[in-house]
Amino acid sequence: MFKISLSQRSAPILLAIVFLLVLPLVVRQEYWIYVMTVGFYYAILASTWNVMAGFLGRVSFAHAAFAAIGAYASALSVLHLGIPPVVGMFIGMAAGAVFSLFIGYLSLRLRGVYFTLSTLAFAEIFRIVVTVEYEYTRGSLGLETPGLIGGTLTYVPYYYIALAILLGTIFSIYVILNSAFGLKIKAVGNSEEAAEALGINTAKVKVIMFMFTSAITSFAGAFYGHLVGLVSPEIGAFDQLALVIAMTVVGGLGTLPGPVIGALLLEVVSEYLREFGIFRLLIFAGLIIVTLRFFRRGIYGTLKQVIFGG
Repeated sequence: MFKISLSQRSAPILLAIVFLLVLPLVVRQEYWIYVMTVGFYYAILASTWNVMAGFLGRVSFAHAAFAAIGAYASALSVLHLGIPPVVGMFIGMAAGAVFSLFIGYLSLRLRGVYFTLSTLAFAEIFRIVVTVEYEYTRGSLGLETPGLIGGTLTYVPYYYIALAILLGTIFSIYVILNSAFGLKIKAVGNSEEAAEALGINTAKVKVIMFMFTSAITSFAGAFYGHLVGLVSPEIGAFDQLALVIAMTVVGGLGTLPGPVIGALLLEVVSEYLREFGIFRLLIFAGLIIVTLRFFRRGIYGTLKQVIFGG
């Protein structure tokens, strides 16, 4: 047996990046460029949710709600303050960080399922608030938001912006997980009690990572709002979270490339399943069951085991 070198392990990832960079030059159809751009958005959400659930061992049901927070904060800032959409995206990011600090400080000290239930309650409260506050949010009709790039008739610039955000997200997560702080994250994920016995401030670790993942999620949500031109409560709906969870599990929970693979794959598949409406969630649930039953490491984990033997 011989060991695979780092360059050989990195080659598929580098090839995938090159492929995504040249894809708009090959695929001229605007529809599929848009689909891939939305796929990058979901890949960002899946990657950040994976940090909390796959590495830290904390399942949050407020992930899609933070995307909606970023979208609404950016849209309201642009519409009422007249600031550029790019600045609005960073305001949305800051709003997500502030909300996550408040929610995380209150709920991350809870053990077991109570943290998950508290995030679910927060997500539902936020959805109700933005739905009933018609004067500011226009309720279920949503807010019409200006595009990120004015005057463009193609989705190609949005494609590359979304890809850049995704690559930046993956790189940031990689750096954090391979740092000294990353060892604390993995320790908390393996056993919170053991981590505390080693002197790790587990509450601090959880709050920091909750803020980090929520801020990036809010930034992505703000981008998505300017991409589609409409911000509505649907961005933070539970079916959006269910889709993100399906993408993460199918791609490979607890891995870096897995959520990206799952997000892009299911987003493309989702386009072919739109005629099934809400029932496509049942299909995704079936995919999760099949994955957990036969491919517990997900698509990426299974391929890695077959190709590299680990």
